[in-house]
Amino acid sequence: NEDCLLWGKIYPSVIFEGKQSVFMVGQLRQEQFDNITFGDEGQGYQLMNVEEFLSSSQVVPQLQDRVRDYLEEVR
Repeated sequence: NEDCLLWGKIYPSVIFEGKQSVFMVGQLRQEQFDNITFGDEGQGYQLMNVEEFLSSSQVVPQLQDRVRDYLEEVR
């Protein structure tokens, strides 16, 4: 839903050479979050605060860098 988007930026794709990907930051209401449906990727998710996300060894480093980019632009 576009009304929950706070920020977005285009980056080079981590997976596909020569392609681009869009990283977006949004704020969801609880009912929106409750209705998230994942595909069959077999991946999980976990809510954590930003500091924990940025220091976790379980997070994709490129995603940590993108969150840092967002924080630098909005601070």
